[in-house]
Amino acid sequence: MTTPTSLTFREKMSGPFAMGVTNPEDGARQGRLTDWQFVLHAVVIVDDIGAFTTEPRAPGRLTGEVELPGVQGRIPFTDGVFRLFPGPQADAAGGSLLMEYELTFHHRGTPYHLTGRKSAPARPAMVAPVWVWQDTTTLAVRLHRGNGTDGEVVGAGVLRLGAGDLARLLASVRTPWADGVFDSGQALGAYARLFSQGLARTYLPYLPWAGKPLAGQSVAGKLTAAEGSAA
Repeated sequence: MTTPTSLTFREKMSGPFAMGVTNPEDGARQGRLTDWQFVLHAVVIVDDIGAFTTEPRAPGRLTGEVELPGVQGRIPFTDGVFRLFPGPQADAAGGSLLMEYELTFHHRGTPYHLTGRKSAPARPAMVAPVWVWQDTTTLAVRLHRGNGTDGEVVGAGVLRLGAGDLARLLASVRTPWADGVFDSGQALGAYARLFSQGLARTYLPYLPWAGKPLAGQSVAGKLTAAEGSAA
């Protein structure tokens, strides 16, 4: 039996965070005032690049460590989940979900479940591409007490991937179990295509190769409705 080609990379994100709040933006504001930081050191593991890039798409795995405000040392975690462009059914109201992170760790015998989302709020199509960098490098996180999202939210914040962090991420990409350079190139190309096509569906009103409207039109409609209610 042929071993599937896998792909891995390391990602470090950090940002202001606060306990006792439930909204990421509120947590970020409070975290900036108190200089509290949450740091996520993650290894993204795609066990089978074929299953990850074809429908129905399997999620990737996350392992690594977190740094919490007021806690000395790093706390390890395993068996987290990474989803890239999960699909229309996972889109947040009025926008598009780009990436989703979930992981569970334990501190002093208590389990905590972290959920993180990178999303693209609804914007006019002509300006949406300007926000690609910010959207794809900003992770809004909520920390739940317990093993899942049903638990009470006990903290929140906003993490970011800096330019230096992105350079280190790209340098860390590996393709374990690849059968030579050609197989490795195919795996890297499949991931890159999935990423670029997902961005195109999110930020362009038309895909050049499809010649028809996609999610951009419905997103524009949501934006119009939101503007109307705001007025």
